[in-house]
Amino acid sequence: MIPGAFAAKAILGLLAITTQHSITTNGTLVAAMDNTLRVTFTMGALGTGVAIRTILLRVRMFNGQEQIEE
Repeated sequence: MIPGAFAAKAILGLLAITTQHSITTNGTLVAAMDNTLRVTFTMGALGTGVAIRTILLRVRMFNGQEQIEE
């Protein structure tokens, strides 16, 4: 579920920018930022998906009994 391949490509791309000349830096920077955005949005979507259940199905305790709000 965690986009490890994209994260690795993003980190390696950002590290490659520090060693390259200015001719090829633009393409590498665009690729690294593309992978970084993919990781960010994927992690945000996963977090939102997990939080939706908690938000929609709140469980409250009333007199020792669980009751689901609707």
